[in-house]
Amino acid sequence: MKKATSEKNKRVAWIDISKFFVTMLVVLGHTRSNSKLSWAARGGIYSFHMPFFFIVGGMTFRFSNDKEEFLRRMKKSAKHLLIPVVVIVILRMFLSNINDLSVFGDPGFWKSNLYSLIFARGLVMDFGGIHVPAIGMPWFIFTYFIAREIFDYLHLVFNKEQFPVACVFTSILGMCCANIKMAFSIDLAMVAVAFLLIGNLIRDLHFEKKILAKILFFGVAWYVTLRICFPNIGMITYFELAAKNYSIVPISILCAVFGSFVAFEFSVIVEKIGFLRAPLGFFGKNAIIFFVIHTIDENWRDIWDLFDNQLLNGIMRCIVDLVIFSVTMAVIIGIKRMNNKKTAEAE
Repeated sequence: MKKATSEKNKRVAWIDISKFFVTMLVVLGHTRSNSKLSWAARGGIYSFHMPFFFIVGGMTFRFSNDKEEFLRRMKKSAKHLLIPVVVIVILRMFLSNINDLSVFGDPGFWKSNLYSLIFARGLVMDFGGIHVPAIGMPWFIFTYFIAREIFDYLHLVFNKEQFPVACVFTSILGMCCANIKMAFSIDLAMVAVAFLLIGNLIRDLHFEKKILAKILFFGVAWYVTLRICFPNIGMITYFELAAKNYSIVPISILCAVFGSFVAFEFSVIVEKIGFLRAPLGFFGKNAIIFFVIHTIDENWRDIWDLFDNQLLNGIMRCIVDLVIFSVTMAVIIGIKRMNNKKTAEAE
């Protein structure tokens, strides 16, 4: 795999660029209507968009050397991923009900939202007669965190030959637990371990060679497997983590892998356009912050929901979220520079 960035951070530019494009597809997929075309587009996007991020996570994953390092890294990841997302979920809860503050005096409101945070599911559910609203996009961050920790721990306790088998069985077990209401979407994290493994196994593939031939091959393979998995546009029969739909495995997994490979090859092409490399790479490096912004973008729906056309609304939503992302990153970078300056002056 070509190292397209500095040796200091060892980031691969086209991987970060691919995260940009697939993240935009996530936003477009979330901006849907009930038209036949909308459901077809949704199926195409959803067939690979979440597995893609776990595959990328496996490609860039660095294993812990011992249990002490594992615990240290887990604490750091929890601080980096879970604390911000809990804060943003609470903030979204207040923003979504700003026009009716009376709900905050209802114990049932707090109970429902507490269970929403506990289950961290992407879909609405019922638990003990309590309506549990979907947590939305944050399900992915909870799942990503837990899947990485499971993946890392399995690597510590199993040898090189046993490790892939352990990952596959963990994923199968997660699929078997689809109807069990596990806290923090642990079953989804178990399923996602398979995609981390796939990413780890393909990390040394040369996506930069024979690009056009590969993008054609992977594109055809993705379309064929998608048509097999998705014969009826009105029904969700492809692999969708949030909905716990694991139909027609392993063909649906192959569909997700081929779709991800198309994104990789396309991004290798885009990387060659010099002036796009830095901004798109910067986005990919900070994609988690964009996801946090996307989590609450329903609160400024009036800005991007302007047309009857789903695609135009999706594009507007991407643009608005990108503007807010840019402002947010400018503030974060500014604060870091001020802190670094103060530290330097103190020394």
